[in-house]
Amino acid sequence: MADIELIRGDSYALRRPLFTHTFSEVDEDGVVIGAFDLTGCTVRSTFKTVPTDSTSDTTDTTAVIKATLIVDGTGTATTQTKMYLVGAATDGVCELRLSATDTGAMITDTDFFSDVELTDANGEVITFVQPESIRVTEAYTNRTTG
Repeated sequence: MADIELIRGDSYALRRPLFTHTFSEVDEDGVVIGAFDLTGCTVRSTFKTVPTDSTSDTTDTTAVIKATLIVDGTGTATTQTKMYLVGAATDGVCELRLSATDTGAMITDTDFFSDVELTDANGEVITFVQPESIRVTEAYTNRTTG
């Protein structure tokens, strides 16, 4: 059973983003010393039913959700596809947002799992596995008038 239930056709955007990711800078002991500056970074998140071989599925063709945030060297978000920079790049925060069209196109009653991949300004790749899985279900209320 999934950890998070989404309603097909609902938006998970500005009012209630699906996920908020806060990246922190840590010292050699793993102690948080501040926000991780996303300047020059790329953040990606992908949702699938199972992980796929990175050498054979290089474009994540089986993904139901592909989110990308690219922040340039000035700290400006130049690409925001389902993943959005929140505040300044130096705050280290981004949100995963889905539109009603995104959730409307998802298969119901299927568990989807994800990770978040951060490529820093030096090209180092760090992947965080999302602990929560999602599932899309139909709503009880379907009428759009009255």
